[in-house]
Amino acid sequence: MKISTKEAERHVKAAGFTLGSEKVPLSESFGRILAEDLVAEADNPPFDRVTLDGVVCRKSAKFPLEIVGCARAGGKTLTLPEGDEMCMEAMTGASMPKGAELIIPVEEIDKKDGFVTLKDGVSLTISPKRVPFWQGEDAKKGDLLLSKGYEIKSATAAVLAGNGFDTVLVAKIPKIQMLITGDELVAVNQKLGDGQVRRSNDTMIAALLANAGFTDVEISLVRDDQAETERAVREALEKCDVLLLSGGVSKGNFDYVPAALEKSHVKKIFHGVKQRPGSPLFFGTTPKNQIVFGLPGNPLAALSSAARYLIPCLEQAQGRVMPSVQTVLLDKAVKAHSVSSRFVPVCFDLHERGLVHVKEINAGDLFSTAGTDGLVEILPLEGEKDSFYQKGQSVDFYKW
Repeated sequence: MKISTKEAERHVKAAGFTLGSEKVPLSESFGRILAEDLVAEADNPPFDRVTLDGVVCRKSAKFPLEIVGCARAGGKTLTLPEGDEMCMEAMTGASMPKGAELIIPVEEIDKKDGFVTLKDGVSLTISPKRVPFWQGEDAKKGDLLLSKGYEIKSATAAVLAGNGFDTVLVAKIPKIQMLITGDELVAVNQKLGDGQVRRSNDTMIAALLANAGFTDVEISLVRDDQAETERAVREALEKCDVLLLSGGVSKGNFDYVPAALEKSHVKKIFHGVKQRPGSPLFFGTTPKNQIVFGLPGNPLAALSSAARYLIPCLEQAQGRVMPSVQTVLLDKAVKAHSVSSRFVPVCFDLHERGLVHVKEINAGDLFSTAGTDGLVEILPLEGEKDSFYQKGQSVDFYKW
């Protein structure tokens, strides 16, 4: 019996698929998911830091001021001598000299013969640009810097480097085996014979996975033969966390995948979902905490099913706190089915935030998906014929 997309989603989540963690060098952590909370090991910044080039002095300074030293970035913390008639030059990034209270930007002063005066119209007042970045202003020792579950991007990497983390605990990348089934499939660079098509599902799904950060993928082509299918499934399960199959999951004479999975002790969780395209979708688990997705052979059905269930499942397994699923608004009315969910390709509107352009295409028309950004799910309006989701209505968006 087919189940709804929401039921299928609950079953995938309930499977509890998890991935371990591993320590990697910071330089190899970009794009990975942080697997632990990180706290500051020291105040940041570790000293009162000068924020611009200029001179530093006391609030009670009386101009002209004699220049008695220069604080430079990377140098030791100097001490401004007592008195209201002296100042020190200070460079951006330098430690604020002890006794100094204000920073006067170089653009606001005149220097001559070792003395400093204020330019006409400049007064000695306190403002944010005239005080240093105080020690611990960014983070105090022991403060939470980053929470687990976040992707390590450029700014995150800078925070890690600035706080001395040369290695990082990140979620493991799953080992994925992908089996593409079908006698009609030939290599991309091979000339087509009668009844043949070039393989594209493996490239398509591998690209989807790579865009989401899942790059450990091994692909094999399996012919429509029962013994070969059983052998391929058995060998793939010996070396993967996730097994993906494309094609062979329906009820045709040469669809050997379900039987091969059963023979390899894969527990069927569901086989058949009320969705268009992609109703023959299979999902199962093994005693070794592996998950198995049997994707339909139809390219758009395979892509839609992978974007709708596979990517969110892998993101959950890594503990990602910002999943790729978003809520968007339709740019026009879209017809809903009375029983099944519809997966409809869309393009983002770059000028109107949250709005997507719907692209109605045939389920077998993969070429028309080029240039689209993902799909929206149009949930069924049960018992209602010729019902529509209206323009401006919010729906879930799944990126591909």
